[in-house]
Parts: sequence; C-alpha cells; structure tokens
Amino acid sequence: MNNLKEVAMSRNRVSRRDFVKSAGVAATAAYFVPRTAWGANDKIYVGGIGVGGKGAVDIQGAADAGGTVIALCDVDDKRKRREVSDNFPDAAFYFDYREMLEKEGDRLDAVTISTPDHVHCPATVMAMRLGLHVYTQKPLT
Repeated sequence: MNNLKEVAMSRNRVSRRDFVKSAGVAATAAYFVPRTAWGANDKIYVGGIGVGGKGAVDIQGAADAGGTVIALCDVDDKRKRREVSDNFPDAAFYFDYREMLEKEGDRLDAVTISTPDHVHCPATVMAMRLGLHVYTQKPLT
C-alpha cells in the first residue's frame, strides 16, 4: 500500500525549478504573442436591457469600462431614446428585449439587465443561453 501511495505522490510532484521555468515560458508567450492569436477581441460589445434610472448608470458604467454599446432596450422607448441617444447615438434601440437578443445576440458579448423584478429572470436566462456575459441588477438577492 505504501508503495502505491509513493508512486501516486511522485507523479504529482513538481519541483520548484520546473514550476518557475514553466511559468516563465508561459508569461513570455503571453506577453509577446499578439492578443488576436489567442482569439481575444479588442472590443467588447454591450447591450442594455432597461436603460432608465439605475439602468442608465449600469450601461454607462459598461461603456466607461471600455465596452462599446451597440444595442439598447426599454419599454418606455420615446423617453429613454431621448435620454440615451446623446451618449450612444449609434446604438440600435428596441422595445422588446427578446427581439433585441434575437437580432443582436450574435454581435453582443455582454448585456446589463436593469429591469423590474418580474423581467430579471427571463431576460437573464435568455441572454445566458445565447452565451452572453450578464450583469443583472437584482438588489434583493
């Protein structure tokens, strides 16, 4: 039994020298190889679902962090369109989040969801099923 345990432990052991050498090679490769070779994108395309009040702050925060806002959605389309058009004039505006996710889902990388409570879950689940990163404003949980 001890012999089996020793064999198992010897397979998992990595010397400090091997670890430092491997970490150095990985760090050098990550530094010198262009980001595009790793499949990274320079821009993160963001959409906002619910862009009034706290939603306006959330989508602005995503833009300030480097995101490119390409789609916005709110049920109060006239007022919200006026409010956000100055900050994101090139973003497409939708009345229904389902339509926005269907049309823009292939272009989006992430969405912010700042809607009333009854819409949090279905909007979040739909976005996640499309493979999007999601920031959901849900203060009670």
